[in-house]
Amino acid sequence: MKFSGVDFSQLTPVKYYLFGFWIPVTETLTIISLFIFLIWIFNVPIDLKDPRIHAIIIIIASAFTHFHLKVRGINNNIDLAMTFLFAYISLVIVAKTMEFESANQFHVGTNVLALTYGK
Repeated sequence: MKFSGVDFSQLTPVKYYLFGFWIPVTETLTIISLFIFLIWIFNVPIDLKDPRIHAIIIIIASAFTHFHLKVRGINNNIDLAMTFLFAYISLVIVAKTMEFESANQFHVGTNVLALTYGK
C-alpha cells in the first residue's frame, strides 16, 4: 500500500493489521466459501471418512498454494509446503467443527507468528 512515496505496509502496526488480520480473514473466508461451494456442486456429504472430501480439500489447498506462489511471491519449498499443510488443516477444521471461527483464528495466529518470528 503506497501513497505519495510512503510504503505504509512497512509500518509495523499497519503490517500486523493487514497481514496479521485482514488478509488472513479474507483468505480463510474465500477458501471456506470455495469448499462449501464445491461440496454443494458435487453433492458430497461433509464426512472426513469420505475420500471425496479430502480430494476437494487437496484441490483447494493446491490452489491456495499456487496463489501464494504466483501472487505473494513465496518461492521456497518449505514455505510452500507449510502453506499447503496450513490450508489443508484449516479445511479439515472447518469440516470437523462446521464453523469458520476456529479456522480464522488458526490463520490469524499463524500469520502473526510468521510476521513476528519469520525472516
